[in-house]
Amino acid sequence: MVDVIFHDLGEGITEGEVIHLFVRLGEQVSEGEALVEVKTDKMVVEISSPATGTIDSIHVKAKDIIPIGTVMLSINRNFTQQTRAEHNGGEGASRDDRFHDSFVSMNGRGVKGPKRIIATPSIRKMARENDVNIERIEGTGLRGRITARDIIHFLERSKRLDDVPKDLAHNIQPHLSKEKTNVNDDGKTASQFQQKVDEAIPLKRSRQRTEQLMKAYRTIPQETLFHEIDVTNVLVYEQRLKQTGVTLSRNAIFLKAVVKALRHYRMFNARRNENDGCVEQQSSYHIGLAVDFLHSTSFVIQHVDTKTILELDQEVKQLKKKAQANKLKAPERSLATFTLMNHESFGGRGVTPLIANFGTAILTLHQMIKTPIVLNDEVVSRSIMTISFSFDHRVANRMEAVAFINTFKEMIEKGDFLLLRNV
Repeated sequence: MVDVIFHDLGEGITEGEVIHLFVRLGEQVSEGEALVEVKTDKMVVEISSPATGTIDSIHVKAKDIIPIGTVMLSINRNFTQQTRAEHNGGEGASRDDRFHDSFVSMNGRGVKGPKRIIATPSIRKMARENDVNIERIEGTGLRGRITARDIIHFLERSKRLDDVPKDLAHNIQPHLSKEKTNVNDDGKTASQFQQKVDEAIPLKRSRQRTEQLMKAYRTIPQETLFHEIDVTNVLVYEQRLKQTGVTLSRNAIFLKAVVKALRHYRMFNARRNENDGCVEQQSSYHIGLAVDFLHSTSFVIQHVDTKTILELDQEVKQLKKKAQANKLKAPERSLATFTLMNHESFGGRGVTPLIANFGTAILTLHQMIKTPIVLNDEVVSRSIMTISFSFDHRVANRMEAVAFINTFKEMIEKGDFLLLRNV
C-alpha cells in the first residue's frame, strides 16, 4: 500500500484546500497521473500518483482544509482485474461512465483504455465553474492539451444546440465542428458576430495571492509612512565602480542599508505567529526582494548581513534569472524576515504596500526624479526618491517607524557605502 501525502511545498505553506479529486475509489491509476488538486495561499498544485495501482481508499473530499502531512489517498500496488471488479460492483474494468473510449495498440489488438486529459489546474477549474465535463472536450493544444479557447468553443457550440429541438440536436452536433463560416457583404464571418468572448485568460498563480493579501490587510492594523530621500550619492557610487569595470545593482546597496536599520529596530525583522499570538523576532536577516512586477519576480536572499555589497549584487542577478525561469529552490522562496520592493522601473511617486500575512513591515522604493532643492543655501539638482513604509501598528508605534526610515535614509544619503560592507 502506498499513501499519497500532502507534502511540504515550501514558501511557508502550512495547509491547503482540496479543490478537486480526479479519481474515484477502485480506479486504476498510473504513476505520475494527477490525483488531487489542492489550492494553497500561493499556488494551485496537482498531486500526482507516486505509483501504479488501484485507489484503495480516499481520505479527503472537496473543500476540505488539510495540513501538511495529511494522507489524502492510499494506492494498492497489487492491482488485478478481479479487485477492480469488486470495487466497481462486479462491472469489471468498465469506466465508460466517466470516460469516452480511446484505443491503444497492444500486440496488434485494439484495447479499450481511459482517455488521458491534459490540462492545467486553471483550465480544469474553468471547466468546473462552467459545468463542463472536460472529458468531452478535444484539446487543440500541444499533444492534445486542452486550452481556454477549447472550453469557450465548447460552450458556444452547446449554447447553439440549446436552440435546436432535441431530436435534431444529435444530428447537428457532429457537423458543427466541420461547418464552414459564411462571409457576408462586409467581409465578416458569422462567427465574428456570434462570438461574445475573444479570449479567456486564466489568472496567474501569483495573482491568486491577492485575496490572501487583502484578507491580511483587513485584519492587520497597518499604517503607511511616506518619505523622500536623496539618492544622488548612490548614483555617484555606481558611476565610480563602473569606471573600474564593475556594474553594480543599486538593490545591493539598498539591501545593506535595510539591514543596518533593522539592527537598530529589530521589531521589524520578525514574523508574526497568529496561532500563539506573538511576534517572533529573528536574529537572521533573510530579506525578500521584489524587483520585476510585470513577471512577478520575487525571491529571498538569505543572511544578507553576512555578505558584501558585491556578493549581494551577484546573488541578486542570479536569483532574478532563476525566478524568471521558475527554477528557485526552497530556501530562495521561503518566508522572509523583511520585504523590500523596488518600483523604480515602473514609475509612480508612491503606493501603499500590503504586509504579507506573516510579516510585520514592508519597504517600497519608488521612481527617482531630478528635483531642484536648496543645499547649503544654493539651489542644486539632486536625484530624489520617494519611499513608502508599511508596518503593523501592533508591533511598533509611529515614532519607531519614523526612526527606522531616518536610519535607512541616513545610510543612503551619507554616501560612504564602504561602511556597509560589514553591517
